[in-house]
Amino acid sequence: GTLVGETSGIFKMACQQTYVTISFVKALVLPCWLYTEVVKMNGLYVNIERFQTLRGILAKTWLFGEGISYPVQNEISKAAKVHHFEAGESLDKLNPDSIYLIRKGQVKRVKDKVVFETLEAGDFFGEESAIFTSPSLFQTSAEKLTSLYEIPGKLLESIPIIRWKLF
Repeated sequence: GTLVGETSGIFKMACQQTYVTISFVKALVLPCWLYTEVVKMNGLYVNIERFQTLRGILAKTWLFGEGISYPVQNEISKAAKVHHFEAGESLDKLNPDSIYLIRKGQVKRVKDKVVFETLEAGDFFGEESAIFTSPSLFQTSAEKLTSLYEIPGKLLESIPIIRWKLF
């Protein structure tokens, strides 16, 4: 029941993966135009487009870029919320049970008035409290106009590659 290459077909782009079977597989080949029509008729195109955008962003990051299956990427995409912040705005009131992936902009983390790190698009923060239940030691703020994806920690803590990378 798994679809392969559906995103490439809908968005008319080259497939980024190579698929190999480990046992006998019987496949039904659907023309791209037919699959796209069925998707649009059932009102699924907008969700697929949204998932594809976020999956593309996830695939380019160190934390999410390898070893995460499409179904798990879809669950992350479904659960992710977008937040926008102005330059200088504090991020300290964000949900401590979530990890934040920077979509665009820049985030500064400060401890005792010393800049500990400056994070850019593709970087993440919040894992210390969301996954490891430790309070954050940093004050966090947007350095410039910033967009973040909020991803629930509960969703990520059961993904072995994510936990391993965070350790």
